[in-house]
Amino acid sequence: MGGERRLRDLYSHGVLLTALVLVAFVRPLFGDAAPGVSLLDSALLALLVAGATISRESDFPLAPVYAAAAVTIGAQVVLGFTHWEPVIFVFVGGYIALLGAVAARIGGALFSTRRNVTTDVLCGAIAVYLILGIVWALAFVALEMVAPGSFYFAAGTPARSDVFWRFLGFSFATLTTLGYGNVAPATHQGDALATAEAVVGQMYVAIVIARIVALQIAAGGDQGTERPEGEEPPA
Repeated sequence: MGGERRLRDLYSHGVLLTALVLVAFVRPLFGDAAPGVSLLDSALLALLVAGATISRESDFPLAPVYAAAAVTIGAQVVLGFTHWEPVIFVFVGGYIALLGAVAARIGGALFSTRRNVTTDVLCGAIAVYLILGIVWALAFVALEMVAPGSFYFAAGTPARSDVFWRFLGFSFATLTTLGYGNVAPATHQGDALATAEAVVGQMYVAIVIARIVALQIAAGGDQGTERPEGEEPPA
């Protein structure tokens, strides 16, 4: 039992990172026309929630994660029968809330309770970075739905089923300040949203590196002050 708990503590963020990599980089390869894609999306959402659940070191409650997941999965089921715009808004909002709750849960573990730099800490930091990219992609979708024409597509306006995947690529290109030019903001609102993502992405990297360095220094200092068993402290 203790061994299982230790294994879970070592790799809990690794499970979450795996789910996010599948959502961000593997799922787009299938498109929306592939058979069984709705089942795949539901499985990925379930894996995402499972990854957040087994992370035990955060003080952030699980209730918001479960609530947002229920809303997102419910809206996804309805979208299998109709693409009514209000349902799409519910799905986008639920997904953003779910990812935000998961990020808060990981952040609680990374910036509050962790005292050593481990592989799982690094997995959690990367997971939050991927969450930023996915959340902004969803925000771009919402803006384009509210104000069509907020973004310019070099290859022409994509079909509704392809909009999110186009914005997902644009989001990660913006987050990393890469920028290909195949998608670009066309309004002040789109420009502000994209600029905010670029700024947050750079600030996040700087903050995480500083945090990891601080943890490593603290861990080294603790090891350096350890005394052999039975040794008396200096007078």
